[in-house]
Amino acid sequence: MSAEANNAASSSQTQSSRALTGPGQAGNTPQANSNGPDLSQQNLAAACIAIVDDYRRSRVTKLEAIVSVIGTISEELYASPGQVSTVAGPYLAMLDEVESELARATNSSTRGRTTRSDEPAHVDEEAPLPEDRSRAGSVEPGEPARKRSKLDYSSIDAAVKCRKFQPLSPSLERTNEILKNWSQDPKEVWRYLMYHKYGPEFHKSGWTEIIAGECINLDVVHTIITSSHTVDKQTEILGGMEIKYGVSEAASKKIATDSDWYAAWNKSADAVKFAFPHREAELNGYFAFISKYFLQANASAHGRVIRFNKAVRNRVRSSRRLELTDFHEFEDLIFSHFNADGRQRNDPADSKSGSGSSSNASNKRDPCRKWNAGECSRSAASCRYAHVCSFEQDGHVCAQRHVKTKHLEDSKSKST
Repeated sequence: MSAEANNAASSSQTQSSRALTGPGQAGNTPQANSNGPDLSQQNLAAACIAIVDDYRRSRVTKLEAIVSVIGTISEELYASPGQVSTVAGPYLAMLDEVESELARATNSSTRGRTTRSDEPAHVDEEAPLPEDRSRAGSVEPGEPARKRSKLDYSSIDAAVKCRKFQPLSPSLERTNEILKNWSQDPKEVWRYLMYHKYGPEFHKSGWTEIIAGECINLDVVHTIITSSHTVDKQTEILGGMEIKYGVSEAASKKIATDSDWYAAWNKSADAVKFAFPHREAELNGYFAFISKYFLQANASAHGRVIRFNKAVRNRVRSSRRLELTDFHEFEDLIFSHFNADGRQRNDPADSKSGSGSSSNASNKRDPCRKWNAGECSRSAASCRYAHVCSFEQDGHVCAQRHVKTKHLEDSKSKST
């Protein structure tokens, strides 16, 4: 309570006493004495001040406090409305003062949130925390206020000093600054991007991934491009039960070809460039980097290129020191995905599995034996298997767009 409110509280007893007796009536009541207001008047003042204090602690609303003050005075005095309003005046003024204090405190805390995001906020170790309005009723007067410890970054600073780090590129510095700033209110940033009148068409969960600095799920983007169904999962709480609806990730289509990847990447890159226009050179460079692998690899190896892309983007997402164009940082991933002895060269997802649609999807990558024998009546688009050469040598399938007999003809011509 401010000094003005304290002054009002200290003078309220005198003013209420004068209002009780009125001009020319001092000393006419049997309980009056020369030392000031009688005991009942002191109890009345204490009760009214307690109501004001309840409002200050957010235990009651202002309207409830006003009603309580007037009701308490009316019950105690049995006076006319004019006398009640006179006695209640000082206490109503105290309620107005408390309301002004609460408004100033709210404005002050709002201004404090505009502190620069790249500097830790100053914390006064000696200042008590603001009173928790939601639990104010459990705090008794006179209890010591809780204190919040100052955040300690010394261990991190020591680690930085004992290591030698390469300076970040200006583009990466800018990206990290934006992400740090957006982390203060990601929902508001999401609304701004989602409903911007010049924003590109992009799904809700995709904008959330961009704002958080996560890598976009290209399989979800591919599903949106090739399907009329939404893939954004929604959650509702009804009667204490959480209900999720929408297309799940398990139902999303997986990118299987280079054309699938190109379409999903270009749509995602367009959204990222809108949020981070300074990253355009980085995104274009990475697109050219992956495109070379697609062009140099057989169609049967495009699955490895797609998995390699996921591994690279996951690594960049996990660090704030890497960009997609830091190609020298991905040499181990290149070896594991494209070298004959690499662990990721043959992914289990590419092999035949149990049954159903998953089996059909894996069989699509296998050469069609009937086509190689000249007996397949289906087109390349409708056949379950790939119309490519099934000739195998040293554990590798040719997979070129000619029949297997070509190798036999070549071997005969060489022998003659």
